[in-house]
Parts: sequence; structure tokens; C-alpha cells
Amino acid sequence: MAIIRTLPDTDPRSAISTLARFTVTVRSSCDVSFELAHHVFDPDDDAVDILWGVVRSIPANATVLLRRHPVDPQDKPQAMSLRPTDAEFLAWALPDNTVIAFQADEHELGEAGTLVGLNMPGPGAPPQR
Repeated sequence: MAIIRTLPDTDPRSAISTLARFTVTVRSSCDVSFELAHHVFDPDDDAVDILWGVVRSIPANATVLLRRHPVDPQDKPQAMSLRPTDAEFLAWALPDNTVIAFQADEHELGEAGTLVGLNMPGPGAPPQR
């Protein structure tokens, strides 16, 4: 899952602009399904409501991989925030699930996809449908 925000997730002014979720459901060793969901949000949409919607969409005992985007040090809030990160919120709201936050750039994701046999588009490639 990737949650794109206008500012770092601990900044109270931050809004969720985009959310992408790739779900793999393993029903048996020979039965696997995939789902890709992408949502764009209005800056006025409440981030907590969006995160609760995410929580409701995740089955119990699922493992959630949350891609964290690097934060420019100049964008970090000056004061310590009491607001949890998105990963902390999801871990708190999903106590029976495993939430793993990680950082990776586009190049690293492309390499990982290639290593597991996915046909990864290169820079400038047309969108795949």
C-alpha cells in the first residue's frame, strides 16, 4: 500500500491526496487472486476518515506492507507532533494484523518486481492496462 500526502504524515496540515493498494489473497497453494485499487482524494477529505476506510478494507490477520515516501528534511514540522504516522495508526487500529512500513524508490521497486518475474515498464513506457 502507498499513501501519498501533501506534507509529512505527522504534520497536522497534511492531507492524503492518493492511496494505492495492491492486494494478494492466497486461498490455497494453487488459488491466488490479485486486486489493484487506486483512489484520489480531495484536499478537504478528512485523513482520519480515509484511514478508517482503509482499516475496514483489510481482513483480519493480514500482513500490510506500507510504502513510506522519503521526507525532505525541510518539509519536517519544526515541533514534535503528537499525531501518529499512518503506519502507527494502522498498527493501532489493526491489532491482529502485521503492519510493516518500508521506504523504497521507484528504481528499487522496479528491481524487486523484476527479481520476482514481473514485466516491469521502464522510464517513459506507456501506461499498462
